[in-house]
Amino acid sequence: MKQTRKEGNYIIKENYYNNGHKWYEYWYKDGKLDRKDGPAVQHWYENGQKWYNNGQKEHEAWYKDGKLDRKDGPAVQHWYVNGQKSFEYWYLNGKEISEREFVLLNRKRKLGKRKLGKLVII
Repeated sequence: MKQTRKEGNYIIKENYYNNGHKWYEYWYKDGKLDRKDGPAVQHWYENGQKWYNNGQKEHEAWYKDGKLDRKDGPAVQHWYVNGQKSFEYWYLNGKEISEREFVLLNRKRKLGKRKLGKLVII
């Protein structure tokens, strides 16, 4: 059963298994996949879990304005059932970048935000 609901500025499209458990959830803003405080795309297993039966998370994808985007970590992550990471990809504004590029860009961004000390003239 498909449902659409609104939460603030977001439209959330959901679908459910026949047993009533959620199958997937997509968050949209202005017609594009987007979510500020969490993954815009989530999928659950038929038993209602989005994690493996042992509690390990399986998949996560972060979007902004319909593009894969995450400023504080990989935008796409996938784990094996044993908790070991299968893969992760970094994206900024829909463009895939390497982990090294991500680290360097974040370092530059943090340096730009640092406040300079007070200037004292004697």
